[in-house]
Amino acid sequence: MKNIGILGRGKSLERLSEIIDKFDDCFIVNDWRLEAMIFEDYLKGKRIIHFLNADRRSYLGCKIYRMLGITRGFISWTKLHEAPGRGKISRGKNTVVAAMNKYSKELYMRYMPDFLFDACNNLNSAGLICLLYVSLVLRPEAIWIAGIDFYCDDYLVRRRGTYRPLDTKKMAKDFMSIVNNYPYIIYSMVTKYTSLTSTNNLKIL
Repeated sequence: MKNIGILGRGKSLERLSEIIDKFDDCFIVNDWRLEAMIFEDYLKGKRIIHFLNADRRSYLGCKIYRMLGITRGFISWTKLHEAPGRGKISRGKNTVVAAMNKYSKELYMRYMPDFLFDACNNLNSAGLICLLYVSLVLRPEAIWIAGIDFYCDDYLVRRRGTYRPLDTKKMAKDFMSIVNNYPYIIYSMVTKYTSLTSTNNLKIL
């Protein structure tokens, strides 16, 4: 895969049309129920992987997976996170794992590699964990990003009780750390976050 898209839920998805023809393989991140309806026509023909966090609502269900032709998914923690002594498994994680088992014929699910255990804990963002996985493991020539706005604005489709981390500047710093660690990948990004500037391998569109 030379070009891969990563699509979060931020308002910058409004500009998805600007990059949608740049990739055939993409990840959609977390609860994309409403976004799937909005962008269905854009996503037709794409090879889509669903990247889930521990929120029980992030599992989209058979109807949407069939609509978008999604057969594969990743969850944003490792198998080690569920091992004894690693801490209590959250209700959300239990729900996602249960759904994973129940609908295993509908969606083939995989964990993050165990060597990303510490990174999953540190990043604490499914979008950034997805970016790290794609950069480190898949190693495409280019990554195209939309909908990752570091919570500077509401999601494209606002949801009550939207989670907002306390330190959004850390998220931007972690993002740049990933970009800087993989200088051979060209990252192109549409975002509402105005504090990022283009670099040798990052293009803010």
